[in-house]
Amino acid sequence: MLAVGCLNCAIAVALIVTFIKLKSTTARMNKRIRKKRRIGEFREDCFDLQFRIDASISLQDVDKLTDNFIAMIEQNQLQFGGGGQYDWSGVVQGPWRGSVTQEDREAVLD
Repeated sequence: MLAVGCLNCAIAVALIVTFIKLKSTTARMNKRIRKKRRIGEFREDCFDLQFRIDASISLQDVDKLTDNFIAMIEQNQLQFGGGGQYDWSGVVQGPWRGSVTQEDREAVLD
């Protein structure tokens, strides 16, 4: 019974040591690596968007609505990845490597 208890202690100590090593490795990452991995101060925020268009609307009107949506996204210098015809889903992100601001989010949701 004593051996099992020692084994559990050894495993717990090994896990703690591994956690400390991982934490110190992340802390030691230089700025270039953090930027490449887009973590820390280089993190980019985006948000999910889902909406449904009423199926009673004609395809021509859906096309017009889609064109207006794309124009609004481009006017706010945002990017949208996703799509649909009547059921839309996707991700809205900032320009190039930027994050979406609260103002951008409000402009899309209004």
